[in-house]
Amino acid sequence: MADLVEDFYRQNAWANLQLIEVCRALTDEQLEATAPGAFGSIRSTLTHLVGAEALNVRRLGGSGPEIPSRGASWPGFDALEVIVRSTADGLIERARAVGGARIVVDEAPDVRFEIEADVLLVQVINHSTEHRGQICTILTMLGALPATGDGGQTIIDAWAWSDTLGLARRLP
Repeated sequence: MADLVEDFYRQNAWANLQLIEVCRALTDEQLEATAPGAFGSIRSTLTHLVGAEALNVRRLGGSGPEIPSRGASWPGFDALEVIVRSTADGLIERARAVGGARIVVDEAPDVRFEIEADVLLVQVINHSTEHRGQICTILTMLGALPATGDGGQTIIDAWAWSDTLGLARRLP
């Protein structure tokens, strides 16, 4: 792990993409499933999660793909994938450019505040992790979450990411 900042956002994007791939196999009915305590349906939570990350890139002074607006029609998995990939690069670039700075977020007449950029950068990871967990809960309830090789349900955590990239290996 040569660059911790990059690793955080690459793992986050990887986990989002893993979840998108799992969800591609779901029916429309399954995509509308929800669970108590979750943000909403799988479809609305995925759209919210991806849109919020792209919004935070813009809040941090970056640019990126069109953000799905609240209440807009389902953008589809391909569009979400494009946004995730672009947003990862944007977050890495913005973290290096504005880390430690104070920024003003001015999105609407009733949404204006000053905040340290680092708070938004941390919030991206927390927010995404929380919503991915909610989606995994719904997938588990549907019986649609694939098990890992060790029988667990952790397909998107840092351990799975490290296995995918060959960053860890079992020793005899």
